[in-house]
Amino acid sequence: MIFAFTLAFKQLSDKSFQKIFWLTTFLSLCLFGLIFLTLTYFWLNVNIGSNGFLFGSISLLVNKLINYLSGLIVVASSIILFPLVMPIILVFFLDSITASVEEKHYKTIRVMRQQPLIEALRISVKFSMLSILVNILVCPIYIFFFFLGPINMIIFYILNGYLFGREYFELVTYRRLDPGMINQLKKSKKNQIFIFGVITTFLATLPIINLIAPVLGAATMVHLFYGWIRQPKVQNQLVKNRPKL
Repeated sequence: MIFAFTLAFKQLSDKSFQKIFWLTTFLSLCLFGLIFLTLTYFWLNVNIGSNGFLFGSISLLVNKLINYLSGLIVVASSIILFPLVMPIILVFFLDSITASVEEKHYKTIRVMRQQPLIEALRISVKFSMLSILVNILVCPIYIFFFFLGPINMIIFYILNGYLFGREYFELVTYRRLDPGMINQLKKSKKNQIFIFGVITTFLATLPIINLIAPVLGAATMVHLFYGWIRQPKVQNQLVKNRPKL
């Protein structure tokens, strides 16, 4: 797992990755800014601390505290939402990322399937919307554990690690395997997929690092995928589940 992340990180400096890296970084900044401005606009229009209809006689100190907490909520929400929607943009660069990794490390392995863009986009949108919905539903839990140390962050990493792992796994494997062969691989590697998802989620919440986390995660999953399918046990499982022509 660490070796796969290391290989992906080292390749960020390759010329074949530079265009992808800078373009996705630019789009990531634009996306983060859009999310931040949208949340800021929304919060300013419902800011109970400055409208006065609920707290007209409240002290200035409390108003400032409310505004300060509001700012923290906007920033935290932006950081949380950013990695959840970034894969939608990443879909358009997955072919280039996969091709770059394969060209450098896996030239001798035959490509088994080409995935239509609409299928990849459907997977990405489905998981992004599911991730946003699930995180909204568990917001009360995040708030409840806010003052109890890192418990809320542990919940966040476990929950989104599971979702991220599945999303990146499907985005990569659907490009190389027939749908009927994917479930077996997912079952046999579910623990590694989950660990990958937790690590990627953690990286996606770190300032600056979160800009490269989607590309790094996608490249890492390509390495993991090719490492798995070269294992004799996995090859036997895939042969058994290969669709008959």
